[in-house]
Amino acid sequence: MIPLMSESTCRRLVTLCVALIWYGLTSCLVSGESQWWLEGNATLPLAKEYKFNAGIQSRLDSSGSLVREQTTVGVAYTGLAAWFDVGMSYRTIFRRLVDEEWIQENRAFLDGIARFKLFKLAFSNRIRLEYNNPDSLSEFGTFRNKLSLNPPYYLEPTREGGVGWRYFNLRPFASYEFFYSTNKDIISRYRIEGGVSYLFSERVFCDIYYLYQVNDMETAGPKQKAFGVNLKLLF
Repeated sequence: MIPLMSESTCRRLVTLCVALIWYGLTSCLVSGESQWWLEGNATLPLAKEYKFNAGIQSRLDSSGSLVREQTTVGVAYTGLAAWFDVGMSYRTIFRRLVDEEWIQENRAFLDGIARFKLFKLAFSNRIRLEYNNPDSLSEFGTFRNKLSLNPPYYLEPTREGGVGWRYFNLRPFASYEFFYSTNKDIISRYRIEGGVSYLFSERVFCDIYYLYQVNDMETAGPKQKAFGVNLKLLF
């Protein structure tokens, strides 16, 4: 029988995620190719088995100039099974090109998310069909698969002194995602992400993360680093 993950191992995962965030922050500060991703998301129930979600994300370059802004709205259905959700969403993107010209892109997504546990660890796997042209849903342009790890361990150190909070909650997470282009028949991108969630309450928390991305794997294309903050509200 394979032993279950111990609390000490979970603590090491927390330490590893915090170290990764610190490395990502310092790397973004000194790298000219880094970006800062600022996000906000809200989820609220529509009915017993339906949820509505909306989010906005702004991406800044290393100089603090806006290079991309996107707004996403979607609906998720949770009634198929306790471990499986499906959803659809629509995204509007405003992106700055190299010549300072701004363009608008519209994309649609169909999602399937499976959740499972292995050795006391909580995993989720999201399959996403990305439609670069929402007017033609018969063909999708990109297949995406994201595997996420969320260890069920909360670090709750006590605090003393005039800091205002008696304790805080940290939860580590990590993910790997690849993008498969159906038009080029290649894996066009992959992302590795790691960070921690700061839990203000059961319905308000903030993700702080470091993301490493490689574009166009066929030609070993440009790499990208991003340090992100994502505030999430659950109603």
